[in-house]
Amino acid sequence: PGTAALRPGPDSGRPGIALAGAWTATGWPDTMESAARSGASAARFLLSGALSSEWRPIGRHSTSKAPLNVGGDA
Repeated sequence: PGTAALRPGPDSGRPGIALAGAWTATGWPDTMESAARSGASAARFLLSGALSSEWRPIGRHSTSKAPLNVGGDA
């Protein structure tokens, strides 16, 4: 109780990075269901155009040097 104001939303403040997890602001208690809702919220945030044109995926599949274009002009 009393921690709702401390929980962040999906915006990490960094391009292409969203926060997700049961500890984020979902309006639900810290549960598996809250984590699932948070993941969906993070995905909606990223797909809503919050991605910077300079964002590039990281990890083993990030062989391209070109920026990721989500919903924009090619």
